[in-house]
Amino acid sequence: MFANFNENAWLYHRGEWSRIKNPLYDVRSPSASAPPRRPTWRQILRQYSRKWCDFGPTPTLSNYYGILVSAYSYTGDGKAPEYLIRIVSISADEVIYAQDLPDLLEVLTLLAPLASNGIFTDVYGRGQSNR
Repeated sequence: MFANFNENAWLYHRGEWSRIKNPLYDVRSPSASAPPRRPTWRQILRQYSRKWCDFGPTPTLSNYYGILVSAYSYTGDGKAPEYLIRIVSISADEVIYAQDLPDLLEVLTLLAPLASNGIFTDVYGRGQSNR
């Protein structure tokens, strides 16, 4: 599953959420000379190539039903939010941005309970199915 790439994305900066033009939006449309094919996550990330952290099991268990959160740092030369946060669950794959490190830490603090809850829910579900 690939992230939901809309033209706009959410950015968190100094306690405020705002909409910005999604820096990854252009990746979705193939060039005229290339045959259309689904890009890989690594191609989509482009200049957000350095993984900063993961919340959730790594490597992911097969049929994991919890929420996974990954944060990537911007390594490009242009102007873009410094951090990309990918939130993956069985039914969604979303990308949001944090302007700088304090903003990233605030967003991860908000998401950590969701990821932890997802881990316990998955463990409980697997335990029930083994009975």
